Amino acid sequence: AAGDGLSDDILAIEQAISSGRAVIAPGPSSEYQVSDTVIIPTLSTVDFRGSSVSLPEGDKHAIQVGDFLTIPTGVRLSNVRASAPDSQPTNDYAVLNTYKADGALISNVEVVDGYNSMTLEYGNADGTERRTVNTVLQGAIFRGAYMGLEAFSLANSAAVGVISTRKDKARGLQHGMRVTGYGPNHLGMGFDMRNRGNCYGPVVINNYTSGVSQQTGAFSNVLTYAITDCENGLSTP
Repeated sequence: AAGDGLSDDILAIEQAISSGRAVIAPGPSSEYQVSDTVIIPTLSTVDFRGSSVSLPEGDKHAIQVGDFLTIPTGVRLSNVRASAPDSQPTNDYAVLNTYKADGALISNVEVVDGYNSMTLEYGNADGTERRTVNTVLQGAIFRGAYMGLEAFSLANSAAVGVISTRKDKARGLQHGMRVTGYGPNHLGMGFDMRNRGNCYGPVVINNYTSGVSQQTGAFSNVLTYAITDCENGLSTP
């Protein structure tokens, strides 16, 4: 990978990850520009060593744990700074995203720009997908224009040492952190994707419209947080 902040490094990064244990050493500017989402598959350990991953296009994740086809297990992602345009029209494309990750450890990450910084998503469902996610996010700084962190339908997971801040930026449009999920009969398919049994804390929120928002489907969650310069501190259904 060139790592010069100009070249498209997506193929080189994908090759490094597919080779097994990947350590992405910083390039000349420690910035890797990519034209597509960097996918972190099952049993991968990826350490960017403080490098940046920049996706110049909107409506895509810069980095995603999982590929929508399999349930990724045992992923280790660490020491990365990610960015994407902050003008995305929806909050569906978090800069950093996990999808059905089971037993993932994500540590020391920072999202500089983006509409939605990070989504930890999908908890346990019945049938063939019944499981607990057990994802751990440890040490993160988010500066999303719309939202910092969304915890969506997680089960038995933890987010520890999270900061969502818009310091020296325009106030975040919505949530520093949103905790939400689906009820037990989502779309009549019998899915139980409630957000429950999780621990969030300590979480620091600064300069968002809503500090922490607990919405439909959020149960049995333990939160410790500090909220400053927000219009609404804590919102509940």
